Amino acid sequence: MLRDGVVGSVNKVVSEAVFTSVGGNNGNVPVPTIAVIRFHRDEILAWLWMPWMLNRIAKFCVDMDLDTSVPELLDMIRMLFASGDSRLVLYGVAKDGGLVGHLLALPEPVNAAPPWDYLLIRQAQTDPKVDVRGEARQVMEAVKTWAKAMKVRRIVMLTPRNHRAMARKWGFVFYKTLMKLDVGDGDG
Repeated sequence: MLRDGVVGSVNKVVSEAVFTSVGGNNGNVPVPTIAVIRFHRDEILAWLWMPWMLNRIAKFCVDMDLDTSVPELLDMIRMLFASGDSRLVLYGVAKDGGLVGHLLALPEPVNAAPPWDYLLIRQAQTDPKVDVRGEARQVMEAVKTWAKAMKVRRIVMLTPRNHRAMARKWGFVFYKTLMKLDVGDGDG
């Protein structure tokens, strides 16, 4: 784990890099910084932000997606990211030295060769009371562009939250119902 001083230094460097990358004014006027970061091996900011992104993804799993194995998902993300694999569709929104939103999507079946059946948005979350509507639209357009380029015809999403909000916001329509049956711990 990083010490607070190291984290503070990294946050300052990352904030300055984000500010510069979005057309900063050489530090003359302190303004909030905001940037969309594509998490791909070729993006320098992605390498800087990846530890925080992995923590954010793990927290999402613990809070909202208890069916996902956190270590397996994080290992897969690390492998896809480090190898520059196009299957990883991962975006973050950085603002004022912190990640305030992210989207993680993978084509399904993930271990198959293209063309894939669909792109599954596994996680999409923004922090409460942070206005990133413009950046969210930018990320969604990038996801659609990726899907079209890869000849994926359908984007699907599971949400533990209000599905009507996703329909209103992004135009998702009802597709399938996911059912669950708990069978105990397997001892009987």
